[in-house]
Amino acid sequence: MTPAFGLEGEATANRSTWDDVDDYHGFSESGGGNLTGKTGTEIEGTAGWAWSVAVKWVSPVDTTLTSLTETGLKRITVMATSPSGETTVVRGLRSANGLVDQASYASDTDVVTFVDLEVRFEDGSSPRRMGIATLGRPRN
Repeated sequence: MTPAFGLEGEATANRSTWDDVDDYHGFSESGGGNLTGKTGTEIEGTAGWAWSVAVKWVSPVDTTLTSLTETGLKRITVMATSPSGETTVVRGLRSANGLVDQASYASDTDVVTFVDLEVRFEDGSSPRRMGIATLGRPRN
């Protein structure tokens, strides 16, 4: 069974109606003008930039292993490319069953439970990956 990522009836042109992280699956934005925020407002200084998002179910034991069925853990990969062609990749994890009771916090509070980072070097050497589990406290 293929995961149903992407929009589930939300208006595609208005990201302010998107209600979960997997609505961004397959989203990309580029062009000569500035990029836009969730409400459609232009973000100054982003002319020539591009970004894209991919969301996948991953194994809670090994987040490099993707799954075709729901695992309770989503890996969100955001790739941003500068006007000079330099690419930065950021990955995050979103769990349905995090380390904290997310309902106990305000509804607009994000809780970070894991940080995954990949560093690429200009000399062409192999990328380095690292990650750390957090205590699942809300971000300030």
